Amino acid sequence: MVDREGFPIMHEVFEGNRADSTTVGAMLDALEERQGKKEMITVVVDRGMASQDNIDLIKSRGYHYVVATRQGERDRFLCEFEDEEGFVEVVRPTSATKSHQKKSHVEVKKKECGGEVYVLVVSEERTVKDRSIREAHERRLLCDLKKLKERITCGRLVREDKVYEAIGRIKERYPRVAKYYEISYDEGELTFTVREALKTHQMVTIVLPTADGRVLKVRRATRPTSEQIELYSKLNVPHEPIKPKKIWL
Repeated sequence: MVDREGFPIMHEVFEGNRADSTTVGAMLDALEERQGKKEMITVVVDRGMASQDNIDLIKSRGYHYVVATRQGERDRFLCEFEDEEGFVEVVRPTSATKSHQKKSHVEVKKKECGGEVYVLVVSEERTVKDRSIREAHERRLLCDLKKLKERITCGRLVREDKVYEAIGRIKERYPRVAKYYEISYDEGELTFTVREALKTHQMVTIVLPTADGRVLKVRRATRPTSEQIELYSKLNVPHEPIKPKKIWL
């Protein structure tokens, strides 16, 4: 626990094999025992502790909280990330003791949803880092799948249940990118391809002015099907092919 200036007030040490998500209640108990129940305390937890049970526990104690959302929640705001309007740059002054240090470029947007306040954050350096991590995971995924295919082809792995176990382990090893691939095993042959939905149903935001001067934002497929083209024609939405930008969030 730290004060407003960032100086530590207290800390707690837990067993090394204890999951972080199970420590929130104990920390709140220790906080109230040593400091008393005070207003305007903000609890900050990382993504590993951000289970709904822990958030409900923090709220039940009457504390404010700041938490990093998990991937599933971030996906809800993909449209907001694509819309550059509303983002504000965060000015981060260089430390007097580290004048040589370069601060990363960060922009934020405030979004209220369901009684919660979300702060959407875009960082150029983090985008580059995440892309690099995903690409490295994809290379390793494909390498492991090729090795598995070679084992099957050469007859070193025959039992079907063992093949599926190997596929499962690979998926668990690279969850960030495995979900983008269709991996199947049939009649002694292993195949893996990019999911068709990613090829034909990528979405972009089309900005169209309306007759009364407003702006209409429409989400549409980059390679629309015939049914989608018919719908877009009725809505007067352009339906020529669009090359989407590949953005890792």
